[in-house]
Order: sequence, then C-alpha cells, then structure tokens
Amino acid sequence: MSKMFMRPLTVIFLACLFFLPNNILAVGSKTWNEKEDFSLGTKTDLNIDEFEGDIALDYQDAATNYTETTNTSFNKVGSDLNEINTIQVTNEDGGEIILDNKYRYTNGTNPGIVSRYASRIFFGGDNKLLYVESNRGMSVIDNKRTFDPKDDELLAEYTINSTPAIGADYVLHSWQDEESGLLYISNESYTEEGGLTVIDTKKTPTPSDDETLITYNQNSTPAISIDAEQRSGASFSFMDPTTNYLYIGGGFSASTSAGGLSVVDAKGTKDVSDDVFVTAYKANGSVARVLEDDITDCKMDFDSGIIYCTGNDAIGIAAIDTKKTTDPSDDTSFAYNKSGVRNGVYNTTNGAFTLLSANPKLPALSSQNGLVYDDENNIIYFAIANNGLVAIHTQGTVDFSDDRSYNYKSTGIYETTTDTNGVLISSESIFPSGGYVNNVFIDESSSNYMYVMGTNTGLYVIDNKGTSDPSDDSSREMFPEYNLKSVSPRSIAIDYENDIYYLGTNYGLYILDPDQDYMPEGNFMSTPSLKIASTPVTQINWKQEAESGQAVSLRYRTEGEEVWRNDFEDGLIGEFMRDYYGYTNGTFESVTESDGTMKISNPTPISSSTDQYADFWINTGKSVDYFPLLCRVTARVKINSTTRTLGSSYDYFFSDNWENVASFWANNNEWKTISFPALYYNFSSIGFDLNWKKDTWNNANDSIEIDWIKINAIGNWSEDCTDYTSCKIDPNDLVGKEYLQYGLKLSTPDSNSTPKVTAVTFSNGYKSSGTFESENTEFSQTANIFNFNADTSIPEGTSLDFQYSLDNGTTWNAMDKNTQFPAETKANSFKWKAIFSTTDIAKTPTIHSVSLSTDQADLEKIKQNDFSLNTDSEEKINFKGTNYLAEKKMKLKGINEFAKSGKVALYKVNSNGSKEKVNTSTVDENGAWKINLPKGKDGSISSYYLRFTDSVGNKSDVTKKFKIKTDSQKPKFTKTSQANINRNKTINFTASDEESEIDYYKIKVLDRNGHVLRSWKKQKTDFYSIPVAIRNEAKTVMVRAYDKAGNYAELTFSIL
Repeated sequence: MSKMFMRPLTVIFLACLFFLPNNILAVGSKTWNEKEDFSLGTKTDLNIDEFEGDIALDYQDAATNYTETTNTSFNKVGSDLNEINTIQVTNEDGGEIILDNKYRYTNGTNPGIVSRYASRIFFGGDNKLLYVESNRGMSVIDNKRTFDPKDDELLAEYTINSTPAIGADYVLHSWQDEESGLLYISNESYTEEGGLTVIDTKKTPTPSDDETLITYNQNSTPAISIDAEQRSGASFSFMDPTTNYLYIGGGFSASTSAGGLSVVDAKGTKDVSDDVFVTAYKANGSVARVLEDDITDCKMDFDSGIIYCTGNDAIGIAAIDTKKTTDPSDDTSFAYNKSGVRNGVYNTTNGAFTLLSANPKLPALSSQNGLVYDDENNIIYFAIANNGLVAIHTQGTVDFSDDRSYNYKSTGIYETTTDTNGVLISSESIFPSGGYVNNVFIDESSSNYMYVMGTNTGLYVIDNKGTSDPSDDSSREMFPEYNLKSVSPRSIAIDYENDIYYLGTNYGLYILDPDQDYMPEGNFMSTPSLKIASTPVTQINWKQEAESGQAVSLRYRTEGEEVWRNDFEDGLIGEFMRDYYGYTNGTFESVTESDGTMKISNPTPISSSTDQYADFWINTGKSVDYFPLLCRVTARVKINSTTRTLGSSYDYFFSDNWENVASFWANNNEWKTISFPALYYNFSSIGFDLNWKKDTWNNANDSIEIDWIKINAIGNWSEDCTDYTSCKIDPNDLVGKEYLQYGLKLSTPDSNSTPKVTAVTFSNGYKSSGTFESENTEFSQTANIFNFNADTSIPEGTSLDFQYSLDNGTTWNAMDKNTQFPAETKANSFKWKAIFSTTDIAKTPTIHSVSLSTDQADLEKIKQNDFSLNTDSEEKINFKGTNYLAEKKMKLKGINEFAKSGKVALYKVNSNGSKEKVNTSTVDENGAWKINLPKGKDGSISSYYLRFTDSVGNKSDVTKKFKIKTDSQKPKFTKTSQANINRNKTINFTASDEESEIDYYKIKVLDRNGHVLRSWKKQKTDFYSIPVAIRNEAKTVMVRAYDKAGNYAELTFSIL
C-alpha cells in the first residue's frame, strides 16, 4: 500500500555528500524508509515489505502462509464469480485488483444470464429488450437503456423447463418479428427434441403472458426436415416477408437423411395450425439442392430472391435461386467454391458437380461462421476462422459471371476472383496475427462499418469508405484497453442513441461505454479452493492503495453444509448412467455395488494412436441444474490395476456436460480423495473420465472403485472487514471445513481513479516479538545535536521500544520514537534499535520510516509528490510515467512546509547517469515555491528530481525521479469524413501526433443558429454518430483532437 494512501506522509531527509562512503554522513540528516535502507541493518523475526519498505513482525510459520499477489493467482477464478462484474486484474506491478471500466453479466451475477457463454445478442421488440442466447437457454434483460447495472432487470429465462418453454436449451439463433411480436428461437440438444420454437410475446415487455405456439421439428405439425440422429434441433431461421415463407436450418452434424433447409408457409398469421410444409432444400433433394445438409446459416437477398448458405464441411457457399415465387419446383442452385462456381445438382454421369464458371474463386475454406448479407452493397461476408474474412460481391443478380471475391486477412486484403491464393491489393491488416474470426456484424446505422470479432482477435471495425472497392478499406481495433482478445467475442449489439456497446463472449455479456473510466463499485471473489489444512489461518491481511472517499473491504466463507451424499450401501446400481449422451462406446459396461463401494469395470474405450479413454456418470436423482454455483463435489476413488499406465492425459472428474472440471491421477491400488467446485454452471450429475496408455487396461482384473461421493453447498459470507492490517477469522468458522474463499469489495466516488489491492495474505498470525538494529552511521565531523523521529503504527495490544547507541552498539540507551536530544549531546556515530512486541498475534506494530537530523526545529512533513506541472494547472507530477508539456519552457510549483524561507534546487539526470543542478529558486515564508524547467526541444525527454534546503541549511531527501517530455506541436487530422456530411452518416476523424500520441477527442454539436445542442463531451473513439434525439436539429459538429500534452487541433463538419 502506498504511504500516501495509508497515513499522513512522513518527511524524509537525506544530506549525504555524493563523494562520502555510504556509512559516512555529512552533518545533516538521514532517513530509513525503503527496503534497501532497512536491509543495511540486522533483523530478527521481522519482515521488510518488498514494495513499501515498512518493517513489521514476521508471520508465524511463514512457510505455510499463502499470498496472492500476481495476475495468475488473482485470476484463478476471480472474474467468473462476481456479482455484476466490475473488477479487473491487471498485469501492473505483478498483479492488481482494480475497478473495471465495463461490467459483465454471467450466470453468477445478479441479475444474471442463464449461462456464462453468451453466443449471440440482439435488441428485440418495441421495448428494445436485450435478448442473450446461450448453450443453456435464452435470457431477456431490460437494461433501461442506461449504463448503470443497478437498474437492470432480468425479465425471463427461456429454457426447456420455463413457462413458456423452448424445445431445447442450446440456443443457436433467434430473432423477433417487430410487427407481430413473435420470437423465433432455434435450439438443439443431444437428449431433447430441439427445433425452432415460436413464442408469442404479445408485444409486451412482461414475459408472464408469453405463449409457446410451436416447436418445429421432425415430430411437429407440420413436420420439418432436421437432424434427429445425434443432435435434434434447428440451427437458424428467417422469414421472407413477400411470400411469408419461413426458412428453417436443419441443424448441425446432419445425416444424409435429414437436415438441409426446410420451408414452411406461415400464411402471415400467428395461427400455426394452418401452417404448411412446402419443401426442403437438401443435398439429395428433388428440388434445388444444397451441397451439404449440414447448414450453419443462410441469408436471403430479398431483392433478387437468392438465398446464400454456409456449411461446416468447407464445400462452399450454396446459393438457391427461388425466382421470387412460391413454387419451389423451378428453383435452381449453384455454389461458390475454391474451384469457381459449381452447379448445385450432382452429375450422375461423371460423378461430379458441373463447373459453371472458373471465377470467382474462394480461398481455402475451413469452418464457416457469421454469414451476413450487405443488401445495400450486395456483398456476402462470412468468417473462416484463422483464414480471416471472405467477401463475395454478387452485384445483386443471379448472374455470377461478373462477381468478385476477396479475402481479408491479418497480412492484408487479397482479391481471390481468379486466384484462390489471392492477389494482394492492400496491406491493411484486418485483424491481428494468430487471431480467429468467429463472427461478422454490419453496423445498422451505416453500412460503411462492419465489426469483426473472434478468439485472440478482440473486436475490429472495418470501414469500407462507402465504396465497393476493398483496396481502400481500413480497420481499427475497438476498445483495445479492455483486452477483449482474451474473452473471445462472438456477437455485438449497439445502443446507438446512448452510445453503449453490448458484446456477447465465451465469458459472459460485456457492456461497454467508450466514455467510462472506472465503475463506482465492484466485487472480486478468489478461487474457493484454498486448503485450510495446508495453510493454518487465523487472519487475512491485504495491501491496498485507496484515496480519500475510496473504500476496500474483505469477507470470507468456507464450504457449507453437506446437501447430498452417496455411500453406495444399498446394493443398487440405479445411479450409474454410463454415457451422458447415450453413446454405446467410450463408456463402462459393468457395475456392481457391495461392501459400501461401487465398482465399475469392463470399458469399451475410444482409442487414439497412443491412448484409450472411457467415461461414465453418476445420477444424483436431482432435477436439472439442482445444485447451484460453488457447490463442491468430493469423491474417494481407487483404481484397481497393476498394469494401467498414464497416457498423454490425466483422468477427469466433472459435472454434467463437462462444465465444471478437475483433473487428477490416482496411483494404482491407492485410495485418493478428489474434489472440484462448480465454478461455471449449476449441475445435477457427476462424471468420471479415465485415460490410460493404449492396451495397459486389463479388462479381466481392472476397475475403478468409488467409496463415496458428497456435495457441499457454499457457506455464508462473514461480515465485511475494513482493517487491511488484520482481518480476523473466527476459528469456529473453520471447524470441520476444508476450503476457504475470500471476496473483496472496491468502491470510488471519482470515476477517474480506482482503489487497488496488490496482495492478499492468509496467515496464522504474527510472531510475538522481534528486533531491528540499524547499521552504524558515522558522521563526517562531530555532530552537536540530534533529532530522532520514527513514523509508526502501533495498534492496541502491541508496542515499539527504541534505543540508541553513540559507540557502535557497546552501550545502549532508551529513547522515545520522537526524541529531541539535549544540545550538549555530541557524537561521531549513531546507531538505533527497535524492539517489536505484540500480545495479539493478529496485530503487529510497524515502522514506516525513520529520520535522524541535527536540526532542533520541529520537522514538518513534506509531501514529495505535491507539486504541479506549471503555474496555471493543478495537474500533479506523475512519477511512474512520462509528463507531457505543451510549452517549451514550463514551471513547477508547490508548497513545502519544511523548507519555509529556504531554497529548492532542480537536478537533471544526464544520459550517462550523472546528476547536474540546473536551477535553484527560493521558498517563501509560507513554504510556496516555483522553479523553471530548462527549455526543451520538441520530442526531448529529460529526467529530473528536486531537493529542498530549509532556512538553517538542512537538506531534505531528493524527490522521486520524474520524466518530462516537451511537445508544443498540435495534433494533425489524417483521415476524416468529408467536411459536408449527411446527418445519418457516421463522422470519421482520425488524428495523430508525432510526440505524445492522441489522448482523447471532444465533440460539440450546434444547431443552425449556433446554439449548443450538445456541449463538449470527451471520448476515446475516432468516429461519431449524431444521436437520434438531436439529429434533425444538428447543423455543425465540432471535433477536437487532444494529445497527451494538452495541445489540440480542431475540425468542423457541416451537417446536410
């Protein structure tokens, strides 16, 4: 914890002459306040803080203490278990917990979404409710169109068990018809009858009156063609508003007898009883064929009547020409592929698809995702994982002879029309090297912009400049400061009116505001797997930095009561499930129960070239998702074998669909207790997966034996503790418990700053006593008088006693922590000792700093960071980074109570490391001072520090070193929209600065009379859309680009 936040700052004095040895002090003063200072002495049963330099009692049994202080340890689970998650863990200084600049919904938040996997999101209906799709259902949130999560409300969760219900929990695609209010939800499942569920929302924001009308699948009326062999369900749907035909994708992993694209005549009404199945486009169908039944997505060009479809088998983009009629018998199909354009009908004569045209070609296709159709520019876009993004310019016609194709990659933009490898037409990198593109989204406010997102990619926006020529397209990363690459974005929804971005990811739903710095409050939870047995715990301490008004508190909890247990004593085996998915291979075939154990044997393993594995599940008898997050599952198991050998993978212990997992390895014929907490999902069944080197399992003799399995709920939180020096743990809370978890709460009244937690330590208390003895400090001449001052913290129940020696430790005398020696005291050296003691092992006395001085005056405390960049600004000097100055000659100013009527000197650190005094100035009788910095050249960086001298000649310690960079040049706008721009278009204004980089932009909007519609507002992004509320009145948009030195350039756009 920084001293400036922990307590009033202690004045630090040092007046050693540079040419004297380290242990020789010029008559003046000396300070101990850093680890390096205290390390010169000797200590017994004490600890010196690595970063703060404080010295305190050491922990008892320090080897068993547990400390989290790094990015890795804090992130063991942290962000997955928060309430509305407004905490981030940074890499700065090894790891910090700070408030976030965004918030997030997961299945563990309140309000929460049904799953942490937010695959797709959209705003639906007149009420603009937020719909969040996932692998466990769909959530509906009313966020009141604000960035404040406190007023958000979870309205509904559509699952197989909800009212109304959907066909299956895995939601793949959904949309809402704004006119009818019908909600179309495509879903699938291994075990349930998925399909396309249609829910009538009655066009109201209250789901209580919602009604499920139908789930279209192989058993519905009408029935449709979907895959029902492995996963039953529908992968997507869309409606042709001209014909009222409803198109339904037949699911993933489709067999040759199912899947494809079904067509249902919905008659344009809510009444599904008169719906009629029209046809199914299939690979072996009698009407226009698609190349594969495994179709992941389709989009329709409603102007031409052509449907474009992707698939998972990398065969190509199928196109069905419906002729814009309701009669499918005359429909035709073709497909874009790396070979060119092929006929959609298989030629039985030559055993191939007829090549209709050698061009346009597509690049090599891996999995295809995120199909979108830009109907304004007639372009098909789809993602192909690590090979980037593909664009087919269809020209909006069925004639493909003039179509062109392009491949957007990390290395540039390539035209692939005539060459599948592509010809480089632009070196613009669309997404980072090593990234995957999972999805594509066209900006609804302007088709000029397209968002690309994915694994290790984050979020990028492509600007096509409003042209069909990709060679001038550009891209930029959105929200780079949010580290979105690590969360695998999959979808995006934008609230254009309020400038709020919603991002669906593999780790929850993120809500982003470009203008937000830090959230007002946030919560952090540690991993719930700190073992009490290996870390005797009586208290928790943490290190924090908190400014006035900011708060940090800590709470803890253990596992709760046992809520389920199976000791396998009834001789029955009904709880044994074999394979979760119903597969007949890769599981165990034999099970017996006797003598209080269950024995499972005779696997039918799945084999690789080197390994074999098989799994099975135990049914708890509880309903789906019965056990909530953070329940802990524990089992005692034994592998009975003399031959089984570890393969390339460990064994696994998990819940339900491999959603909460722990790996382990049990030595043959030894009982082992294994455990995992449910970190990610609720659950109701427990699974085991055993792995071994091929042919080392002996079916005749080998088995896995389970003694018992139990499930414990998570316990209740303790009261919040705000004493970071010692948060005591009630020993009664730990009786019979195995694991401990802590939680942190952070808050700030100022969105520009955040409290920080840099370390959390579990211990069993401090040692009862300890001693510190300083090094012997010799003086360059006989000293006449001394002042000794120690800045300390001495909690109740602790003590600090000080002694001094004037003869290098031969004789010791007692003194107070603040001692003014008699004037006749003379000596050639000085040594001091501190004796630490506590009667409460949860508390320790602490020395923060010690100063020794020949000055009898009452030494005032000096704030070494309390000075500003110039005489007109209150901006404080930044000691960690670089300070940017907008003028070539600037002043520093401040107030130093200690140096009244004294002097201040400015030292420059030269390139060779030497110090040079470059200026001096006086300090007035009130302690106020100003000093000029040397004139600097634009772009130059220099390091400086200050030293103060009081009225009687005592010198202070030097300040921390700080860097100054001179930049008097204004930024320059490099890429902008036209000066006269349509009010519905997005305004672009990219600026650059050679010296200090662009820090932020400000936007101001005026009406035609010059009146302010929107005053200057700060933003990080380099584009702006006029809010709908003032769009019709806007006449002028003024933009300023500020660099880090405060220089700005201004640009004005006239709105048409």
